[in-house]
Amino acid sequence: MATLAADSKRDYDLSVTREEVDYNAVASDIIYEGAACTMASGADDIGPLNTADVFVGFALRRTDNSSGAAGDKTVRVATKGVLRGLAVTSATANTAPGTAVFASDDDTFTLVQHRQPADRDGPQGHRGGHRGCALRGRRGP
Repeated sequence: MATLAADSKRDYDLSVTREEVDYNAVASDIIYEGAACTMASGADDIGPLNTADVFVGFALRRTDNSSGAAGDKTVRVATKGVLRGLAVTSATANTAPGTAVFASDDDTFTLVQHRQPADRDGPQGHRGGHRGCALRGRRGP
């Protein structure tokens, strides 16, 4: 998979309370629904996640700020909850619940860590198994 170029609905387990936060969108970008998001370095703006970024949550709707400055629009992000059916490279039906899941961009998920975290919270945004992913976003660097 590669970075999102269209909305990608995520299947949230509605029996688990989901936390949502509104953040300012980064300048000159489109954040698609379902995109894994990160805090822009040195700012409090949310944008699509890249390999070395810290996961914050998933965008709940598309925010088109492609012609705007940082903060011109807001993006609603699910920062806590449980996802079902997230495609994770190398995961199988036997992958144990609680296994760390990492993101290498806003729509690519794997069991391989892409950077060494400064602390133990690190870049994993969620832990999952075949039944779902527990979403626990972190504030970016």
